[in-house]
Amino acid sequence: MSENSEGISISNHIADLMIGDDQWSIERFRTYYESATLLSALFIVTTLILVITYYVKNKLRE
Repeated sequence: MSENSEGISISNHIADLMIGDDQWSIERFRTYYESATLLSALFIVTTLILVITYYVKNKLRE
C-alpha cells in the first residue's frame, strides 16, 4: 500500500491501481470519491427504472 506526506494511505488494491502510488492527493481522492458516489447513484436510479419498466410491461401482458 502507499502512503504520502499527508498521512493518509490507500488500503484497497483496486484504488491503488486506479490512482497510483505517488500521483494522488486529498483533492484527487475527493474527486474520485465524488465521481464514484455519483456513478453509484446513477446505477441505482437506472436499475430502479429498469425494474419498474419490467414489471409494468409484464402487468400489461396479463
